[in-house]
Amino acid sequence: MEKELLLIGLLALIIIISGCATQGNNKSLYPKTIEDCDANDFICFQQLVSFGLADEKSCEKITLPNVKNMCFYYAARNSQNPTICEKIEEYEDSTFTAYNTKITCQVVSKNKPEECTQLQIKDEATWQNYWTQNCLTDLAQLNKDPSLCDSLDDYHKAECYLWAAYAMDNVNVCNQLPNEPIEGQSYTRQLKCKIEFNNLKSNRYPNWLENT
Repeated sequence: MEKELLLIGLLALIIIISGCATQGNNKSLYPKTIEDCDANDFICFQQLVSFGLADEKSCEKITLPNVKNMCFYYAARNSQNPTICEKIEEYEDSTFTAYNTKITCQVVSKNKPEECTQLQIKDEATWQNYWTQNCLTDLAQLNKDPSLCDSLDDYHKAECYLWAAYAMDNVNVCNQLPNEPIEGQSYTRQLKCKIEFNNLKSNRYPNWLENT
């Protein structure tokens, strides 16, 4: 249940900020510099780094532990600098989020996709796939190589292909996905990938690779 709530929350965040990006003559309202964020606006700082800033100094202003740690993760990923991962501080939580963030950060920041499926995750019974998916998706984008998504299940493989396509600015990457209707749905994974790709483009969703 915790995993589902996390995914729902992430989706809601994407919808909210995507909607903001289309306002104001379609100019992107995503933060560009540290000055764009209020001192206590933790989500703004996280977006700033997630969407392209590779400077971990912005993360140091954040006091909320899990947001601060993810900010360091993104900074290490974006700059391909594994030393930033050492700034991720472990704290007590039921799903070992801080620990898992740190070890995933080390693999992603060293660009080692072969190690994404070998992460020594704590609480792996419920979270192993989650961190593996994030790891492979980040590196499929970084390397502009959708084949890194192929070991994932059908749903997450399609999501991974979407982000690789977006990083490559090439909707035709979606053509590599199955074009048969998804069971219980009226659309195919290929079509869904293309629709979401075009939504990202029309909302001018930031591509963190543009600033690496």
